[in-house]
Amino acid sequence: MEELIKQAFLHVEIIGPHVHERHYDLVDPDGEIILPQVWKSIIQSGWAVIMRMWPVSEPPPPPPPMELSQKTKKNRGSRAHQLRKRRS
Repeated sequence: MEELIKQAFLHVEIIGPHVHERHYDLVDPDGEIILPQVWKSIIQSGWAVIMRMWPVSEPPPPPPPMELSQKTKKNRGSRAHQLRKRRS
């Protein structure tokens, strides 16, 4: 069963890698998790088995914007000031 599931999600971009790493549970009709080791011994014909993904961690937030150095700020300010002067 595990190989079939992996093949089904082989080309799915976001959750495919998580499925390949087995970050999911298979759940029986009573809500119990079916362990891979006991799949063959407990699965019953006609069962509706649910595949429940584990929570996917979100990517870390981007770093805060870099502060401009005082020299850069001064140069930017004077350049803007020069442009405004020319337009006047």
